[in-house]
Amino acid sequence: MKPLRLAKLLATLFLLLAAAGVICLWFAGGNTGRWAHRSSVTIDRPTAEVFPWLHEPERMKRWMTGFQETRILTEGGLRVGARSIDVIESGGERYEMETEITALEQNRLLTARIVHESFTSLVSYELEELDGRTTVTYSCETRFAPFFLRILAPLIGRAAANQLEQSLANLRSVIEAS
Repeated sequence: MKPLRLAKLLATLFLLLAAAGVICLWFAGGNTGRWAHRSSVTIDRPTAEVFPWLHEPERMKRWMTGFQETRILTEGGLRVGARSIDVIESGGERYEMETEITALEQNRLLTARIVHESFTSLVSYELEELDGRTTVTYSCETRFAPFFLRILAPLIGRAAANQLEQSLANLRSVIEAS
């Protein structure tokens, strides 16, 4: 086979494989551009000791993977409607996201909408106490904006889920050690 024909054949095969990969990702969930995750961790502390770790920036730095800082945009402290810019580092890049508290029940529930140019997430921390132990249930639903991220949503979601699981394990370790 001539080198030019071989190069064309290999290029065609590469394009077919790439197209097949995109189609597989599309049918694996990338067509919706959404990703959802739910996970729980039980911590050997009452909710009043756990809840501050979910919203106080200096504490969040100690357990949340990549969390760098929070810049408060509104006055009035932690409340529904409070907004901030949160900075996360991942893969050597810094990402700034606007966060708005959408629901709040002291020591029981904290929900927020997180907006970045590439995605919007709705996150929730629900706390339930039983016999002095707190179960924290984290839920996240993300909608990706750019087409290429919507296609990659299943892969991005899998990586994010692993990172979130590690962060929840860190949360338990840090609180129980304090």
